[in-house]
Amino acid sequence: QMLKAGDPNEPATKAERESSVALRSLVSATVLVAAVFLAWGMVHRARAEHSLALGLDEERRGGSPRAEQYFRAGLARVPDDGRLHYGLARSLYAQEQYPAALAEALKAERTIADAHLEVLKARLQDQMAYRSPALEAYRHALRLDPTLKSVPADIERLTR
Repeated sequence: QMLKAGDPNEPATKAERESSVALRSLVSATVLVAAVFLAWGMVHRARAEHSLALGLDEERRGGSPRAEQYFRAGLARVPDDGRLHYGLARSLYAQEQYPAALAEALKAERTIADAHLEVLKARLQDQMAYRSPALEAYRHALRLDPTLKSVPADIERLTR
């Protein structure tokens, strides 16, 4: 049977069919790999969220060393989560590990802006005798939340 070239009813050659199957298989595999990576990321984020919740619960109960472990576990899964860095900074502050707490507070502020984070940073800098940066952090905290009660007294103390 003779068919004209370009006829839409013309059956595809074996090579064309194999090429089409290979292309569809490649697309399917790519979609599957993307779905696996997406699911893996979601599981990691969910575990980090769980670590954050456990850390906050420990923190409320006064268990700073245990809270620190939870926050660190979350950061091992999601290293750029500012909330986990902030929680870790608070727990280290409570344990009087001021330089490490300040380092975590600085990491936290890369992704979150919070007046209470600024107050923590200011208290850490104040504790470490970094008066000028502490004063600026207190002022920044007050700009973020003018209702902060203790901050004006801290600013006054540092400006004397």
